[in-house]
Amino acid sequence: MFGISIGIALSLGAAIYYAARRRRNTPLLDVLPAIWNLNSLGKNESPLLVANRGSSNAREVIVSMRIRNTLFEFDEIAALAPASEQPLTWNERAGRFKLEEIGIGANWLRTAVRSAILDARSDLRIPISIQYRDESGTERTSFQVLHCDEQLRIRVTES
Repeated sequence: MFGISIGIALSLGAAIYYAARRRRNTPLLDVLPAIWNLNSLGKNESPLLVANRGSSNAREVIVSMRIRNTLFEFDEIAALAPASEQPLTWNERAGRFKLEEIGIGANWLRTAVRSAILDARSDLRIPISIQYRDESGTERTSFQVLHCDEQLRIRVTES
């Protein structure tokens, strides 16, 4: 009986060690606010950054968010090194339309969030999806929530 308990403890310890080691060797991506208030945002400035807190590269990073019934997709980031961050841009795509064609003069994210907050009349929670590939080619997805209050102050939390 005593030998079986030691065997179970050793195998459990090995499994925990392997899982912790494997987790350290993967990219851990987070979306962070670059500013704290959308009112101070210029026309082509990005209010959000994506940061890699892991110990390996992330490839083909795509961040998207859904505001009301519209899916906004930021430009793809080809590679993101460990312990680095990069602003999210939308020069190539943002939703299913070209922003220049519809004539949005201000920052599109501030415009979309402001109109959604006016309709909601309360704090707004916007789901964020982060899709990427790790170094072994495995596709991974993580989720976060962008919170915005009536004064257009933003923060990001884990979902």
